[in-house]
Order: sequence, then C-alpha cells, then structure tokens
Amino acid sequence: MTRNLHEYKSPRVVATFLVQFDTKTGYKLVWSKGIPSTSLSGIEYKALPSGIHECESSTVFIVHKNDDKVLYGLSQFRSMTEGDDESTETQVDRSKVKMYSLGILCDPVSKTWKPNEYISTGWEHIESLDSTLYTFLRLQNWNDYSVFEELHSSLTGSQLSPNPISPKTDHHLLSALPDLLDVLGPLVFVLYKQCLLRKRIMLFHHDPVMLTNYTAGAFTYLLSLISLISQDTETIQSSIVSMSQPVYNVGLHDLSEPESILKKPNIISVTSDEILMYQDVYDVGVSLPSDNSGHVKICYAKGQATNFNTNQLKATRQDLQKFRSAYKRFRRLKKRQLGSNAIATFSSEELSSINTSTSTKSGSRQNWLFYDPHSAEGEPSWWLEFATAPMSWREFIWSAFSWFASAGTVNRDGDKENDNSNENDATRYQQLIELVSSFHRLTRKWFSMINDIVMQELENNGTVYTDGHPLQEKLSIEVTYQDIYDMELDPYAYSDLQFIHEFVATYWGEIVDRVQIGTGIGGVFC
Repeated sequence: MTRNLHEYKSPRVVATFLVQFDTKTGYKLVWSKGIPSTSLSGIEYKALPSGIHECESSTVFIVHKNDDKVLYGLSQFRSMTEGDDESTETQVDRSKVKMYSLGILCDPVSKTWKPNEYISTGWEHIESLDSTLYTFLRLQNWNDYSVFEELHSSLTGSQLSPNPISPKTDHHLLSALPDLLDVLGPLVFVLYKQCLLRKRIMLFHHDPVMLTNYTAGAFTYLLSLISLISQDTETIQSSIVSMSQPVYNVGLHDLSEPESILKKPNIISVTSDEILMYQDVYDVGVSLPSDNSGHVKICYAKGQATNFNTNQLKATRQDLQKFRSAYKRFRRLKKRQLGSNAIATFSSEELSSINTSTSTKSGSRQNWLFYDPHSAEGEPSWWLEFATAPMSWREFIWSAFSWFASAGTVNRDGDKENDNSNENDATRYQQLIELVSSFHRLTRKWFSMINDIVMQELENNGTVYTDGHPLQEKLSIEVTYQDIYDMELDPYAYSDLQFIHEFVATYWGEIVDRVQIGTGIGGVFC
C-alpha cells in the first residue's frame, strides 16, 4: 500500500454551521451553509451538549439524521468574555460570555467496510474549525460571518480559495487508544465482550474538563473498532452484525426525535445528560470517572433502578493478565503526545481503513484472594481492587494444588515486555494498529473454535444446515473447560461462562439452542 498523504479522500462536507448559546435566549442556530436538502433541525443541541460551558474549548463528535440518511460530523466549541481579550477578573459577568460552536456534517465514505463510514466525522478539519472560530471571537463582530463563508468554500471546494484547507491527520481517533486503556484498565475486556454481543452501550460522561469530549467521543468509535468481526472470520451463519455503530455524543433532545438514533440496536454512545441513565436506551451503562481518584464503573441497565454502586461488572483474572501484557507494550504512548509528523508517515487511507485479516467472603483469607504476585510495579491499585473480580475459592484451591504439583513453576502469565526504547512515533502508531489487530485475532479464535464445535455436532447428527433457514430441531453443543481455557477465557469465572452462552446464542442462534459447559473428569478443571 502506498504511503502517500495526498491519496487521502476526505468525506464530503455537506453543511457548515454556527450555533450559539446565550444565557438569556438559550440555543440558537445563527449561521449555516450547505446543500439545501440537508436539514439542521436540532443540530444546536448536539453541538452544545450539557456541561460544555465548563470548557474553554472542546471538540464534540455528532451523528445527525437527515431523512433516511445518517450524517457524521463534529463541532468545535469556544467561549470568551466580550470586550476582554485576556480577562483576569476572578468573577465574570455571565451576560458578557460568548459561547459558540462551529461544526460540519459529512456524507460518510461509502465503502463496504463499516469503520470507514463510522469515522467520517471530519476529524481532519478540527484545527481549521478551531482557528476560524478563534478568529471570529477575537474580531468580536458578531454579525460578520465572512470567515465562515471562506471556510465553507475551502472545505467543500466550491470555489478557489487563497488558503485551501489541508487535512490534518494528528486528530485521528486512533490516537485516543492509549487513553482508552488508561481510563478503562482491564475493564476494556469487559466492554469488548459486551460490544461483541452487540449490546447497546452508553458511556456517561460526567466531567468534560477531566476527560475531554473529544476523548470520550473517540471511545465510542474505538470500542466499536476493537469489537469488529473481520471479513476473514469463520462462521457458518453469514447474516451477522459485523460491527456496533458508534453514534458518538447523544442527549435528551435525541429522545424527542421521531426516529431517534437512540432507538437503533447495536449502538455505542456517550452522553453528559444523566437523565438518560433512567431511560430504556442502553443495555450496558458505563460511568466514566468524575475526579482524579475515581474509576470506571460498569453495570447492566435496570431502568429507573440503575445504580452504578452495586452489581458492577468486573474483569476476570484472565482479562487482567491480558491487559497487563498489552499495557506494558503501550504504556509509553500515554507519556508523550503523538506528533503529526508521526502519523504523516502513514497514509490517511491506512488510518481510516484499519483492516486485519465468584465469591466475596469476608475474613483474613479475602486478602489472599486479591493478592496477585504478577502485578506490575506502579500499576494503579484500582485495576485489581475495584475492576477485577476476586479469585474464586475453586480457583484458589486448584492454583495452590497446581503450584505444589509443578514444584512452583506454574505461571499462566508468560508474556514478557519488549524493549521498545528506540521506537519512533510512526512505530507507535503501528503499535496502536497492532493492538486493534490483537482484539480481532482473539475474536477470530472464538469464532473458529465455536464454529468447529457446531460443525462437528451437525456432522455427528447427520444434519444439513442451509444459511438463513433455522433448524426445526436445534442442536445442543458441549464446550469443555479446556475449550474455554484455549479461547483465553477464564473457566473459573461465571461471567465468562455466561459470555459463552450469549456468544453462541448471538451468532449460532439458528442452529443451537443449548450450550452445555463440560466438566471433564470428575467434574473439575485444573
């Protein structure tokens, strides 16, 4: 593949708009330009989500329905105090604060591979939008929209511009992957599995200053990306949902739309409107941290009774080990910002087309269940204490037995950290792509193993299955504990056993109606 930045084709910008929030009059669309058939109804609420006034500047990714078509886009927010270039006052007159968001909507790239469509937000134009809005605010001529007219012409190529827009690639959503690891910790595997089951995921974003709107929005795309089912995945059923749809930032206004995007299945969204926590718009809720000491909490939706302080979903011990292995390789990425010169060594086409072929008993023994001799030095304590389920008593007993039987040589975490001290920024981006690929490889492994078991059972029963025609008498299959271990899941964790049941029902539901978890010799596994 040629690595030429000039080969990149941006999604077509169909509308540019400016919205304002006034403390007296509220939300208002003050200027727009674009294709006449593009409706901007409700765009002001999407461009100015709740809590954005706490930020001096912010980037918000949005999805907007126009008739039967879904458009992707973003808005760039800035605020300033009128009459003051550099305000030093401790108390600001709110009536003089000007708050604007400049945004674009894009016609998504039409390709068969969904990640290309879902990332057609116009992310490459963030700097152009921000600098144009900054200029408008500094001029303080509130009825002069000429800078936006020029920007729209440059973005759409509707006329020759003295300052044509060059796509900026350092805002690619993939660059937020280290933040995803940092914020979610081992819980990234919990969400990966739930996304793979095509549950509706909603991230509740409480603090846009601590965690930017850009980053929170990027999380929805990244979760969709890592849970992608690649085209070379083996499965007997072809009619499967290959990828959850990120719908980015949503709010209370979306509930009132006739054909709300929130009513779609298989979506991943983020919101700052906590009232949505009590609506039937998600299956799995994720409470993002709201202070420096906070951590992510995940739970199943329970309507008006949803409570993130109880019944939290936890990572398994296997999840924690896999995460540590990945985090060791990529932890350097959060320590330095990836520069635009790094991503420029990859074509933007490559970046937009990332393709890859338990018990809680009290007492002194509880501390032993949490103890982990393989913990990495300096890792956050919440990974083990709050994000990971404690070792079950059954695993505790068998681990002790295995340790004595193997003369102390048992170590299920055999990954070693490589010395990547000489890596440049381009290599780091390649590592991010490789990390996404590692999730895809794990997905392919799960599909391959279950598909083999299903195919073998069909053969044993002399049953012929035609794709798209459910069996009248569905099969019962057996998945052994060794199978689960080979799938890199945790045979001791109830959550992973439940995942197997739901995984089979989701992708082989036309063929299988029962999954037996085999117990092996004597009903035990070690």
